[in-house]
Amino acid sequence: MTRYKSLMVVMILGGVMLGMAGILVTTESAGQRKKASNPSESKKWTVRLGDKVLTLGAEGAPHEASSFRDDLENFREILATLGPRTPKAREKLKTAMEALVREVQPRDWPIIEAELNRPEPPTGFRGFLLALSGALRTDRALPYWEKYFRGHTTRVIEGWKRDGRPQVFKQAVSLYRKSKQSGTRFLILQAMDAFPEPLVREFLLEELDRETQPETRLQIVTLLRFHGTPEVVDRLLEFARSLPADETVLCCRVFNTLAGMSDMAGPRAVLDTAGSASEKPEVCHAAAQSLSFMKKPELVPELLRAIKGPGVTHARLQFLVRNLRPIHVPALEEALPRIVEPEARECLEKALDRLRTKMRKP
Repeated sequence: MTRYKSLMVVMILGGVMLGMAGILVTTESAGQRKKASNPSESKKWTVRLGDKVLTLGAEGAPHEASSFRDDLENFREILATLGPRTPKAREKLKTAMEALVREVQPRDWPIIEAELNRPEPPTGFRGFLLALSGALRTDRALPYWEKYFRGHTTRVIEGWKRDGRPQVFKQAVSLYRKSKQSGTRFLILQAMDAFPEPLVREFLLEELDRETQPETRLQIVTLLRFHGTPEVVDRLLEFARSLPADETVLCCRVFNTLAGMSDMAGPRAVLDTAGSASEKPEVCHAAAQSLSFMKKPELVPELLRAIKGPGVTHARLQFLVRNLRPIHVPALEEALPRIVEPEARECLEKALDRLRTKMRKP
């Protein structure tokens, strides 16, 4: 009996020791993982450019001002030596620039400002500094963006997009309205998605009435697709109705914008306008074209309920054929007896057969 008791004691002690060993191993492993993930242990990031090597601080790693100054000076020298001569070199320079964007901190602004004021910088270096400044989100960059906007338009816009604050948006609007070149205006409009939506929406609605250049007006209408509020829908409808009869391209763009809105107010406006007897013929035609290609299955039941006797136009028929889904079978079965046009009825009966076949398949 004593022998069994001794054996039990040994087994219990052995289990306790194994458990402690497991805890120690786990703790040591966790410590090693923590040590490996410590950013201070891997502060450097290296990119090779030709026969040059640029070493930069890693993302999130703490650095002194002198460290960033050295990294920026290294980049400056490599850019001056190598230059963006080949696609491969340009790609590597882009990668190095992205690393500096990740590394830069607000306290580094004096270094960037000093470099911006240095005469005769390497080709492309001042533009990079203007783009880099956006990562600092500081008002002190605004005067430099305005000063160098004409010579470094795309880089200044890149800086705006990195910043995205309302005061930067105000500068973008000011320079947009001062510019007479449609290409420059196009680039500024492309950057608008970086700014707060209410500001952008108000600006686009203002420019809808102010703008006179055809290509820019088309772009403004297109961008309003991403601002599908009831106010925007109403303003676009008013705008379409105010257009001369020969502005067919712009009128069609209005209804394409409404059809593409995620909010259902826009697509419903297309559906209603396409079948309206009170709208101008050119407006109805533009709405019908957009309706024919619109993909909004959610509106199928609504349209089927609205069908009473004659009235299944080509645009409505095309919309139904494009958007019918198995879930719409009951609504389609209910609507078919009310459809009197032979061509429309035959087309929808075939669509109904296809849907039933699809539902029967396992």
